[in-house]
Amino acid sequence: MIHNIYHLFLFLFILSGCQAGSQTLIEQLRSLPNVVSVEAVTYDANFAEQYEVYFEQPLDHNNPVLGHFNQRVIVSHQGKQRPVVAVLEGYQIWNGQQDELTQLLNANQVNIEHRFFKSSRPDSVPWEKLTIWQAATDQHKIIEALQTIYPQNWISTGISKGGQATMYHRTFYPGDVKASVAYVAPLNYQREDPRIYRFLNSVGTAQDRERVYDFQCLCFEHFNELESMLKQKAKDYSWTFEMGTKMALQYTILEYSFAFWQWGAFRPDEIPGKESTTDDIFYHLNRVSGFTFFEANELEANRAFFWAALTEMGMYGYQTEPFRKYLGDTADYTFDFSAPEGKQPVFNPQAMQQVKNYLDGDAKNMLCIVGGLDTWSATAYEPSGNNNLVRMTLPNGHHGTRIKDFNPLERKYIYSLLENWMEVSITDPFTD
Repeated sequence: MIHNIYHLFLFLFILSGCQAGSQTLIEQLRSLPNVVSVEAVTYDANFAEQYEVYFEQPLDHNNPVLGHFNQRVIVSHQGKQRPVVAVLEGYQIWNGQQDELTQLLNANQVNIEHRFFKSSRPDSVPWEKLTIWQAATDQHKIIEALQTIYPQNWISTGISKGGQATMYHRTFYPGDVKASVAYVAPLNYQREDPRIYRFLNSVGTAQDRERVYDFQCLCFEHFNELESMLKQKAKDYSWTFEMGTKMALQYTILEYSFAFWQWGAFRPDEIPGKESTTDDIFYHLNRVSGFTFFEANELEANRAFFWAALTEMGMYGYQTEPFRKYLGDTADYTFDFSAPEGKQPVFNPQAMQQVKNYLDGDAKNMLCIVGGLDTWSATAYEPSGNNNLVRMTLPNGHHGTRIKDFNPLERKYIYSLLENWMEVSITDPFTD
């Protein structure tokens, strides 16, 4: 009797395995726990199949009874035996196109939107639940579920705030992936990390820095004309500045030095000088700093970034003393204006220290890609030497620095790391 029951269980087990094996990918995705919807999409023809998947997640992983939200994920399929690149977005999912790392590894790709951004935002946001641990746990549960379909060779990656998310996820769930590539990925130790100021006071040449400062002064000297132009542009594009156009313009001018070096869109010798028209000054300021950074709709879309920065991740502030004659003595130019109504962010320095302790000690199979002229390079993680965490810096690179931008010898070294960590073979698609 026992013998027969055993064979019955064995038969049912084999039968269920056969049925799972015969399921299509979309059927397998729909059968995963906590999946609420799956729809076929086409964002990039390089993939054989793509699906937009929503997972139900608790607002608080420690107390699920507080409610749930739906988190957007894009699953891009090449083959179940291929590696999987988990793209940990720091914000919304910008697109479902093939990531650089995905191309290198000929991999599947899973884009995970960050909690409380765009499509992954509840109607009422419990801001105190927006922590690096909660977000990492979101990512862990999604990866864990998808590993029942793609069981091997996972690697995580992210850019900028996504690079930070990559470090945080590895800190709390180091076993989820075999390796990680974090682009930019600043690690700030204070709410306004002073290393940013030291960088801005030393980057480039003295002449370069003087050109940046002179342009900011030039903007202040043309302030009234620029504000009139901003008011007109706000009217044309239905922009709203809750702080008023005067304060928004002041913030935009102060932002210029950070943004100029972060993005590298212009060379220092291309910065408008005193002979430039007001139109040229306005255009250049908008191209570099971007007036919409402080616009109400943009602020609301990025409020989760500011909250995370002001409570755990840290960020930067502005050196106002060199412009005091233009600003007056009473204005407060911090990012407190971004806090949700009725909320007062309190910075927790222990969060980033926990990440640093992990990176200094237990982290392995991690690569950090940094642009040496990017302002955020000021707070990029410096490997301790106690693990096989590698930082590659492109001296003249900015925020958009990628693996493809390194020279062939450096790329070969990067490929050797990835090949060793992931047990794959890479053919360089970026040959010069």
